[in-house]
Amino acid sequence: PTPTTTTGPTGEEITEAGFAFRDSSVPPEYHRSWTLTVTPGQAYIVVDSYGDVVGEETAEVDTATWTELQANVAALEGDEAAEGEPCAGGTGADVWAVAGDDQLFEMTADVCGEGNSEVVERWEAAFAPITALFDMEALLAAE
Repeated sequence: PTPTTTTGPTGEEITEAGFAFRDSSVPPEYHRSWTLTVTPGQAYIVVDSYGDVVGEETAEVDTATWTELQANVAALEGDEAAEGEPCAGGTGADVWAVAGDDQLFEMTADVCGEGNSEVVERWEAAFAPITALFDMEALLAAE
């Protein structure tokens, strides 16, 4: 018999992927939440402080980076955050993937103390090839 090899999902059906980070309750000059939306060829990030846009940027995404992101995001499917009581003031994140007109998945994680911080770190790491295209330090700098 021919040996079969299994590889992770390629995510080639993904046409849009996104990651959103919700910052903790801190004064507006320090609060930096951000949403990253990626489609073939382009990444768009918007940074806000309690809804007021404080920065936004677009970057070109080459084919190799897009393909890497598709695989990274496809591998996240089912990486659900632990259910817990929502806590006031904590950070959180959302991750999603779309294929054409179909939502493949959308997941939310609330970080209370140490709960779910590893999940959010994994989600954010999946988008590292894209966040590397931006000067995140400058985008997230306090006023």
